[in-house]
Amino acid sequence: MSEPVEELQLKAYSNGLKVSKLDMKYAKRQIGLVGKKQNVLDIGCSSGKLTSLIALNNKVAGIELCPNAVKKARRKGLNVKIGKVQKIPFPDNTFDAVHFSEIIEHILDTDKALKEIYRVLKPKGRLIVTTPNFCCFRDRILVLFGHLQGCARHKEHVKFFNKQRLKKYLNQNGFKVLGTYGSGFSVPYFPDHALTLFFMDKILPASLLDRLIMVAEKDEKRGLI
Repeated sequence: MSEPVEELQLKAYSNGLKVSKLDMKYAKRQIGLVGKKQNVLDIGCSSGKLTSLIALNNKVAGIELCPNAVKKARRKGLNVKIGKVQKIPFPDNTFDAVHFSEIIEHILDTDKALKEIYRVLKPKGRLIVTTPNFCCFRDRILVLFGHLQGCARHKEHVKFFNKQRLKKYLNQNGFKVLGTYGSGFSVPYFPDHALTLFFMDKILPASLLDRLIMVAEKDEKRGLI
């Protein structure tokens, strides 16, 4: 039987995640960080829109919790299995890189998920992880005026991260952080509306941007704690 949190995710994303034009703008920077000519695992790939972009320059496999989304991804010719990050259906030391985008906030046992990613990465393999930034500029303004932060409004989000917390989890699970980036700078003008500027991504610190992006390396010297 699925855990209650998994049941929540299955219900919310039973037909896959609808990826908007704004979502694609947010994702542009992280896709570039995946690299080229890599053997890549895309975790929580939904119906495969971002997976397809990664596959333009890489060999890609995906895992996805929702069976309907897996069917849609396979119709696009993608190699996608039904699976979850807590039990990745691939052998040890398989992948050069793992793309783990907007999934970590949906999982209660963060350590278990990161240990599994560590297991399937090759030595010096890279993890590209993204998550909503709980302390971005937009959400700081919303809280100041008594509103819930944007990422806290989603009932499917069960854990929240800022730059320091995400880095701590990566370090304690055998990863060395190589770089921290961000995507999207939003200025709210109503609780549910904001002006999002992407040209600010390379100007402002990641701690102020809407989406955190961390690139980390499997560090066998550090190992699993």
